[in-house]
Amino acid sequence: VWWQEEAKTQIETIIKMLKHEDITESWWAKHAKGMIFEGPSGTGKTLLAKVIASEINAEVYNIKLTDIQSSALINEGPNNIKELFSFLRKRSKQINKKIIVLLDELDALFKKRNGSVNSSGEDTKIVNTFLSEMSWFEDLEDVIFVGTTNLIETIDEAVIRSGRMSHKIKVDLPDVKALEQI
Repeated sequence: VWWQEEAKTQIETIIKMLKHEDITESWWAKHAKGMIFEGPSGTGKTLLAKVIASEINAEVYNIKLTDIQSSALINEGPNNIKELFSFLRKRSKQINKKIIVLLDELDALFKKRNGSVNSSGEDTKIVNTFLSEMSWFEDLEDVIFVGTTNLIETIDEAVIRSGRMSHKIKVDLPDVKALEQI
């Protein structure tokens, strides 16, 4: 991805913090527990997230809305979120490496909870369950959540607040010079 210089600089910093946690902890700094790649479709957001996983030799689990909410059954989405976190807690204790959970199309998974008539009760339950599970994030020291979206303004604010998925990396379309290089 040739044209994402700012995003690549931020990614390099994240990778260094993850590779050298002992040093960052000695400075009382913490690495990102969750980040969001934001930008238009086709800009390489998912690819950049996979670069982080590759560089730190992490296991990757790619989660999509259809994995969470595959049917119209009530409470299926929240139950799948609980199962995901249960699996991540168990898996992080079994292996001695980082786990990256790639949440593609974060805006479809975690829509704003605004209480309007148009909002789905199931959508609200999914967001609430995710937030509840994230409250026990200390159990998941080696798990990093990476979301991708092109509609960050539609994501519930609680999901992207500080301490959760607060690190935002902007990924833009290539300019004319970058298109020539490509």
